[in-house]
Amino acid sequence: MAMLSLLDFVRGLAARAGVVREKGFLSEKMAKLIRKEASEDAMISGNFSARHIRDGRVIATIETPNYIVNAGLNEVASLISTSGTGSKFSAISVGTNSGATAATQTALLGESHRAVFADAIASNTATFTATFNFTGTYTLYEAGIFNHTTTGGDMLSRRTFSALNVENGDSLVITWSITVNRS
Repeated sequence: MAMLSLLDFVRGLAARAGVVREKGFLSEKMAKLIRKEASEDAMISGNFSARHIRDGRVIATIETPNYIVNAGLNEVASLISTSGTGSKFSAISVGTNSGATAATQTALLGESHRAVFADAIASNTATFTATFNFTGTYTLYEAGIFNHTTTGGDMLSRRTFSALNVENGDSLVITWSITVNRS
């Protein structure tokens, strides 16, 4: 009786389960199981936090994980490449559209305000903080990080959240962390 290799065994299990993958998929997966390369598990993650302030008191807090969009991934790659033309991220925007976040988005769906953020880096994490002071009434549902301080630019991340009703005199403090680490 011929000895079955581990790879052949896994291929057989996959075939019986109806798994169809491109050529080389299973051998790549096996290689990762046997010897995981340090560079293969790098990732970008983080969190979005917003504090709604009225009359000096925090009246609502929102916290949710990041969602890095495709344009953001491309801009990060451009920033680390000698042939890239990337621009550093510098502003947070908020908006009034509640449409779902998608990887292909390049802008907020209803941007209403943009603020330059203060930032700091520690332990592979960049933390961005921006304060918005409102002179009107808005219902906010979205926020994003951009590499341009006034309009346009490349969006790194977009988050949507439950309706946040801000009034004249209210403030919104957004703290956004982006962590580059191993999964």
